[in-house]
Amino acid sequence: MVSLKALTGICTAAVLAVASSAFAAPVYTQLGNTGTLQVTTYTPTLQVTSATIASPYGTTTPIITALPGGNFALTFTLDSSFFAAANNAGGGEKDVTAGKLDFQLTFDAPIVLTTNIHESGIFSETGVGDASVFAGAVIKSVGGPVEQISSGLLGGNAVFNAATGTWSATDTLSGFQVAHQTYVFTIDNDLTAFAPTSATPSSAAIAKKEFTIIVGGGPNIPEPASLSLLAIGGVALMARRRRA
Repeated sequence: MVSLKALTGICTAAVLAVASSAFAAPVYTQLGNTGTLQVTTYTPTLQVTSATIASPYGTTTPIITALPGGNFALTFTLDSSFFAAANNAGGGEKDVTAGKLDFQLTFDAPIVLTTNIHESGIFSETGVGDASVFAGAVIKSVGGPVEQISSGLLGGNAVFNAATGTWSATDTLSGFQVAHQTYVFTIDNDLTAFAPTSATPSSAAIAKKEFTIIVGGGPNIPEPASLSLLAIGGVALMARRRRA
């Protein structure tokens, strides 16, 4: 004889299985993945040079993981070139590494999209050296009755922890009012290491190590409390049918 506890667990697992299979992972299409490194030196004369960085957001497509509530996490494997470093041993230097990512997500059904962007990395500063990060994101809906755009900035809320030598930034982009099936994302990210001309030996370095985008919307998957109620209700129905 199956216990009430066991039946509750079985029903909860069944509801979770149905809920998790209700949403298919979005189709990821990469449209662009480019980068540049710009180096500015100040003495004996001001000079600016630049070089191309191939695929700063990685050479592989992101790993897409299903999350509760019909959300999905896109985790990127960043290239080791996504960093900037400078020192003033030659009289002052500023390095800016810029990465630009463009991609399209197509869902199996129209959703009112909400996006959370998370990035983090490491940094170091000596003397008057300064490391900073700036990032902007624009999301544009494709097709549908109304075309909409949502945008946000990450650099303004970046948190630098000198004790651990780490930094992180996050932002939420919403504002869509109409459900769409396809969205185009544009991410711009600048890492800056600045060691100004100074009598004090100085350096700065910053690297981007983690980048995750969480997307979701559409019908809600029941919360854990709701799942428990559904499971208990299922047990009650089974018991009533058995008595009948």
